Amino acid sequence: MSARLLGHGMAFTALLLAALLSAGDRLVIPWVVAGHSMEPALWPGDRLLIDRWTFRQRAPRVGELVLFEGPSGTPLVKRVAGPPRHAPTYPELWGAGDGGPVHWVLGDHPEMSRDSRHFGLVPSTRIRGRVVLRYWPPSRGRIVRRASPHSYISSTR
Repeated sequence: MSARLLGHGMAFTALLLAALLSAGDRLVIPWVVAGHSMEPALWPGDRLLIDRWTFRQRAPRVGELVLFEGPSGTPLVKRVAGPPRHAPTYPELWGAGDGGPVHWVLGDHPEMSRDSRHFGLVPSTRIRGRVVLRYWPPSRGRIVRRASPHSYISSTR
């Protein structure tokens, strides 16, 4: 690929990112990964774009990466998983006073993740958006893809 063509592609990508980010919280927000709970899909320092629009139109799907407000108010990124095979009992469903839809979320690296196995189901009202793009580092690829189906079928340990 010629240097000129590569330069145009990088310029287009930079302009697209600037346009999306200037749209404010309505469309996308930038996010930096902290922690190891989503390895190998995401690593600390990966920079992501979070789509805030999609979940206004539909519910999160199994396999998608979502940014949500955790029980302590800390934003977390996890993967939406299928319901557990043996549903644990939680004394109270945190933050779900409205009785709306709830989701089971898991980290891709179970030993390093605090997820639904620890705090229960996540109410839809706590989900801030869907991870759609990793824009940094470019060497790790741009699109965050779904994991293979067998990697997020949940179980309780």
